[in-house]
Amino acid sequence: MNKKTSIDKLSIITPFKERSNNKLFETINFIYKQNLNISINHLILYDHSCSKVLKIDEIFPPKENYFLSFISTNRKGIYNAINKGLDNLKKDSYYIVIGAGDLIFLNNL
Repeated sequence: MNKKTSIDKLSIITPFKERSNNKLFETINFIYKQNLNISINHLILYDHSCSKVLKIDEIFPPKENYFLSFISTNRKGIYNAINKGLDNLKKDSYYIVIGAGDLIFLNNL
């Protein structure tokens, strides 16, 4: 039997360590503008030296099905940032990891 699994919540983990917010803004904006039938919890894991990253939060007002969170990390390396993001998820959660500047279409979820 071919059974389709329905996803009602998805977490997106985006590690970020750059001085310019342009790529991160592009990624957040692309997901934010999509009209989705699922709830998105978007976690931005950023190096504590990226102080400008919090200004992005002011650009995106709260939305019913999109939640944007910023988590500072002192750990070095992209995989440590991803692991810190995973530590913030509930067990058995659906998640994806995308980089700053990546674009993803979530219309079929």
